Amino acid sequence: MTIDINAFLSTWQQIWAEQTNDNVTLKDTPAYLLGRTVEMPPTVGYETGALSFRLTQMEICGISNLVANRCSLENIGDRIRINLELEGVTFQGSYALEVKPDPIVEIDSAGNLMELSAETRRPVVAGKSVDEDEEKEAWLEQAREEREQLKSKTNGQQLLDMYDEHNEVYDEVFQYSNFGTIWKNNGVTKEMSRDTSNALKNDQFVNDPNKEYSNSKTYNRNAFVLKIALVRTCRDIGEDKPDRGKYENAAEAAMNFESVIDLETGNNKDQIEPMTSEDIYTAIEAHRGDMPTMSEQEMIRRIEFDYPDQGGTEESDEISTVKFNEEECEQLRHLRSAILKERVEKASIVGRSLFSGNCQANLEGIKATVELTREGEEISSLSTQIELPTFELEIDDSQWSGEVARIAQQRLEQMYFTHNLLYNAIAARLEEALAEAVTDSYRQAIA
Repeated sequence: MTIDINAFLSTWQQIWAEQTNDNVTLKDTPAYLLGRTVEMPPTVGYETGALSFRLTQMEICGISNLVANRCSLENIGDRIRINLELEGVTFQGSYALEVKPDPIVEIDSAGNLMELSAETRRPVVAGKSVDEDEEKEAWLEQAREEREQLKSKTNGQQLLDMYDEHNEVYDEVFQYSNFGTIWKNNGVTKEMSRDTSNALKNDQFVNDPNKEYSNSKTYNRNAFVLKIALVRTCRDIGEDKPDRGKYENAAEAAMNFESVIDLETGNNKDQIEPMTSEDIYTAIEAHRGDMPTMSEQEMIRRIEFDYPDQGGTEESDEISTVKFNEEECEQLRHLRSAILKERVEKASIVGRSLFSGNCQANLEGIKATVELTREGEEISSLSTQIELPTFELEIDDSQWSGEVARIAQQRLEQMYFTHNLLYNAIAARLEEALAEAVTDSYRQAIA
């Protein structure tokens, strides 16, 4: 049996009329770092501290509000494609500005993952402005443009979706000061960023095979060591947490990315196949779409560096299939020891909420396409795609005061990374909720 869009919409309205509301909830966010060594009010008990922003009690409201004349239904063989447009949808939630004493972090985890300037890292005096780093802002704008270009490609969008899923874990990794130290790599990462930017602008090789950086390593080798550090740290900080699986998944995603690059472009830490931006986009589009699988044993083999005589040095591959030189082994062993110590220290520090209130956003113009599949009498959801408009998060800051307020307002205006996490969380929750609601409505409509 097939139906048209009018029959579907009629059933949709009947189902939602029986519900008490049409809101869907989102999980609370972790605390997103906004600033370090911020001047604290006297009531806090310490002069400077870390400032974070957390969202809780989040809901997407009004998902049943369809624009009827902009909805359609297509029957394509054993598939049903239902196109929807929503109106009057809003986001609402609560926020808290939290503070706590914490070691200085030198990576901007709420903004662009770049090294924070010395001015930003030291205690900020009330009323004093923080200078913008024009070069980093230019790099960030360029990254946004590249992201938009990726989104216009099928494989590019899938790539972004895959790694956006793990951004909360990566954000947490960058809040560890010891990881920030290895990420800066004595200025090498900043120099690599500059080279990447110039290569994109001038159609040059991103990974120049003839260049060695100040640490006598190539672009590929530096990137590989940092990737291993990221994978290892993801696993270490999640080791004793109830949701350990999400940390292991984030580590595996990073490791699989390196495997695909090696297999499909020939690039690894020792072999360099120079690529321009056009070469990179061509490789992304040529990707088959499937990702390699990796057992737990294989993961450990590839990141083990605890024991230089059998942990993957250049001279030995008894355990590890990935070889490091002794300097890299020592660097990664030191990082792991420092991260485990810092993890214990973080667990012992309790923060407090300084300001709290409500926040909201209008999500006008949401479009969704839900594909269903029919097998005999069974109807199931096959895929869901959401087009979510850009939106401004309105935060009630009427009770904020002091230096904390000034820093928080300034940083929230720049929180691209954090805004992107929220954007993706809303889109993913809408996909889930609409897939379920559309499937139920269609089943009842044909019953």
